[in-house]
Amino acid sequence: MDMPDGEAEATRGESIAVGIFVDGVPESLALGLTVAEGEIGLALLAGILIGNVVEAYGAAQPIIAGGHSRRFAVGLLGATGAALALATVLGGTVLAQAPDEFIGTAKAVAAGAVLAVVSIAIVPHAFAEVNRLTAAATVAGFVVGFLLS
Repeated sequence: MDMPDGEAEATRGESIAVGIFVDGVPESLALGLTVAEGEIGLALLAGILIGNVVEAYGAAQPIIAGGHSRRFAVGLLGATGAALALATVLGGTVLAQAPDEFIGTAKAVAAGAVLAVVSIAIVPHAFAEVNRLTAAATVAGFVVGFLLS
């Protein structure tokens, strides 16, 4: 059964918001752990900030285009951001006391979640919308991340 274009856009935006949450929880827990360990780097902070802003914008546009209000989009993404901030605090407090093996595994899961969301949702959409510039932007992002680390 085909959905009307507006409903499909809203659903795509809402699924991106769910993806932000699903990949954001392990990422935020890992960020909290990294801060607690005193190993926070500029590259990590810049990457997370830029990635989260782009993801939120990418989710808000189809939500609004699908017929939801800006208030709904901001509320949904704001609640997601608040939950991720809480996950960061929990990662830096509760999980910081966990055994090293658990922390290493949690960081690996976080990295895998980030790669999965980027590979499944963000890169294909970027190639569909922007085409060849996407590859150059991806390489530039990796180079900047490498230089900042």
